[in-house]
Amino acid sequence: MPTRLRDALSSLVDLLFPLHCAGCRRRGASLCGECARDLGGLHRQRRLLLPPAPPAYALGGYRGSARRAVLAYKEAGQRHLAAPFGERLATGLRGIAALHGWQPAHCLLVPAPSRPIASRRRGGAHMTRVAMRMAEAMAEPTRAPLVSAPLEAQPSRDHQLVHKQPKAHLRNAESSDDRWSAEVVDCLVLRPGVRDSAGLDSAERVRNLTGGVLVRTGRIAPETLRRRGDGVRTVLVDDVMTSGATAASCLRALDSSGMAVDAVLTLTATAGWDERVVDPAPGGARNSRRSALVPRV
Repeated sequence: MPTRLRDALSSLVDLLFPLHCAGCRRRGASLCGECARDLGGLHRQRRLLLPPAPPAYALGGYRGSARRAVLAYKEAGQRHLAAPFGERLATGLRGIAALHGWQPAHCLLVPAPSRPIASRRRGGAHMTRVAMRMAEAMAEPTRAPLVSAPLEAQPSRDHQLVHKQPKAHLRNAESSDDRWSAEVVDCLVLRPGVRDSAGLDSAERVRNLTGGVLVRTGRIAPETLRRRGDGVRTVLVDDVMTSGATAASCLRALDSSGMAVDAVLTLTATAGWDERVVDPAPGGARNSRRSALVPRV
């Protein structure tokens, strides 16, 4: 659907049926500007269960308004949140591309799988809906000015120490048209018997997901694999990162099928060692020693 038509329809629906923010209950939008900014950062994740590559990032912490919004989408049937979530992830992916020097090209978005019973309860695979909106947003032109934002590490009992990256990765991306083409490759499934990970510790998550993610190769078009060497980027997307067990299992499954992943991107992450690459409120973090040029979100 064209952007202008979608925006017009959204405005009409908002007028007839006023929305309340899923993060703070403020009237006016499904996700208000203030709560959207809580998903406007880019935090490099270093988790014990994640391999050192590919890089993994989260847009914000799984707490406060961000946590409430994610739960409203997953468990309270607020499916309209797929649109703002997909748009925030698209912005985050552009930031990753700028950090790593990727040129706009074609991107394969692979949503993390859900248990079938959870998908039925939610009216479908919730991350697939988000990835579809993300793909649409990646194809839309944007000109993101760059700002200086601090880098900051945050401690945790369970996760490894982060080594800070050098600054100035994004100097050449200022005011660039970073329109991508993107497609959703919904090829991951969980094998029968995988439990809900809520309440499991790291060791239990590993046991639960060992061999637990499968690739349905029939959902991967042959031309998709053939294009892998032509600058195509593959990104795994999910809603929450905790121990990293789910992402690690997905990465192993995709790698075994010939789809090497270039980055992992999640909406939120639980407390852990993370490196703040993009600050949702530029200049807002304190006691920083370094800064990086990043897209304003």
